[in-house]
Amino acid sequence: MEVLCRSVDAARERRGEPPPREIEGRTIVEAGARRSADMTKAELAKRTADMHVKGRSTMTRDELERAVAEAA
Repeated sequence: MEVLCRSVDAARERRGEPPPREIEGRTIVEAGARRSADMTKAELAKRTADMHVKGRSTMTRDELERAVAEAA
């Protein structure tokens, strides 16, 4: 995973984009929480699974979005 992150960061540097951890002074987690509104329910469910959030199978989309923000 670290190799992928470095590769993405290198590609952004070649394009002249700042790495996401420096965008508008926010961290990656804060930027990710902001984008969760644009994610599908399946993407939110996957992210909560990656974060080991319990009870996600019975959560609504809004609850999943809130759980991602809280876990981040």
